Amino acid sequence: MKYFLMLILIFFCWAQSAAALELQFPVSCQLNENCWIISSDEKGTDIVIKSLLDIEKGVPVLAAQDGTVILVKNDIKNKTFYGNSVVIQHTNGWKTIYSHLKPNSINLKKGDFARKGSQIAELGMSGKTDFPLLHFVVFKGDKFFPPSWDSLIKDDLKVSDIVIANIGISTTNPDIKSIKKGDYEGLELLNDSPSLYMWAYGFKFKTGDFLKFSLKNPDNEKILDKVVKVNGDFKETFFSVEKPKEAENWKTGTYTAKLEFIRTGANIANNYVFSFNIKEPEKPVDKEALKKEEEEKEIKRVNTQKRKQYFLYKRLYDQGKLPDTVPQNVKDTLKRLPSTLPEEE
Repeated sequence: MKYFLMLILIFFCWAQSAAALELQFPVSCQLNENCWIISSDEKGTDIVIKSLLDIEKGVPVLAAQDGTVILVKNDIKNKTFYGNSVVIQHTNGWKTIYSHLKPNSINLKKGDFARKGSQIAELGMSGKTDFPLLHFVVFKGDKFFPPSWDSLIKDDLKVSDIVIANIGISTTNPDIKSIKKGDYEGLELLNDSPSLYMWAYGFKFKTGDFLKFSLKNPDNEKILDKVVKVNGDFKETFFSVEKPKEAENWKTGTYTAKLEFIRTGANIANNYVFSFNIKEPEKPVDKEALKKEEEEKEIKRVNTQKRKQYFLYKRLYDQGKLPDTVPQNVKDTLKRLPSTLPEEE
């Protein structure tokens, strides 16, 4: 009986050590809204975000499970492989790696305890990567494993077949560097712009995909309806279409933009809709005219004060109470004035 219990205990300890490590999602974001899983296997999980603007604001990277920090790289700014990284040692020999972190964002040092769900750094673009992401790796000994997500969230953590990370409007022909920097975010659109460019940026495009771009003006009239066919497989890229201005300026008001993504072989059809405003440019300030207007206001104010003073004297004159010190020419003027103050022109 004693040996039997020992065997059960040994088996339990072995099973526990062999069990997969349950993990929390390591990025604080809204999955499939402002972050996406573009790949996940034993080589690691890649989680991407919208643009470098998000990096500037700060996207927290979280400890996926309790553990002790055993390695920190916090000051790498060049394209050295994994870039800034943290390695955490968990129970039963499991380890996790968090890579491409924002320089100087790691708030732990070697030997510190990392609590599950606590922020350890910020997502970045350091190391060998062309876009912002977290590369998350799970390993034990010399073997790498796909992540085993917590049972409460694993059904939601699917690898995206297609990622439309950002769509927008610009008044110049867009480029991928500017899109990733967020240069077109909050762009002021004026009705005298020569062209409007509608663009879509994302990941995992495949040969034969279709993107349909459409625009409606404030009168709900369709002014753009173009289809782009993807020729080639792209891990990351963007597509854009141009709508030149016609004879007149753009109508001011709210426009509606719609992007339809279609992958026929996989029965994928996604729609993305957003709105934007076009307005008239502000009129330049005429400093000389503004100065003249202010001067005229001041002259009018002084004249008004003088008129009020004269009619005060007139009242005293009519009542025979005018001081003897008032000059004779003023008395002659007061004699000709009406008794009541007329309205100003």
